[in-house]
Amino acid sequence: GRSAHCRDTYLEWISLYCWTTFHATVMATPERSRCQWEQISRSGRPDLSNCTVLMAEALSCPWPSPALDTFFLQIHMEYFTNCTMPASPQPGQPPLGPVLAMAAMPACLTPLLVALTLRKAREGVVSLGLSGDEE
Repeated sequence: GRSAHCRDTYLEWISLYCWTTFHATVMATPERSRCQWEQISRSGRPDLSNCTVLMAEALSCPWPSPALDTFFLQIHMEYFTNCTMPASPQPGQPPLGPVLAMAAMPACLTPLLVALTLRKAREGVVSLGLSGDEE
């Protein structure tokens, strides 16, 4: 059916039309520069992501898709497994510690606030303040 077509044919097309160009670009890039995306994308050839979008549109398949995720994981494993993230944040990028703390705070506070609200509700103390009556 449609999902098999979008999985199999789409993978064939992106392997034939997108990967071959990307592979040639990566192979023409000195190995020491392969972890620098600017070096890979500077080639003037259509980039891999845009190519996968065009193929999905041509086949009337969804983009992104699980098949595409698999394709990009294979690309990463083949070409970029030895690439690591920089040890220090890039200019304009916040340090990871405070970002994680700020992201975790709502996740930790929400259950606490819910528990306090439920406790007050059980005690009959919660006032919605809708009536305007103060007794």
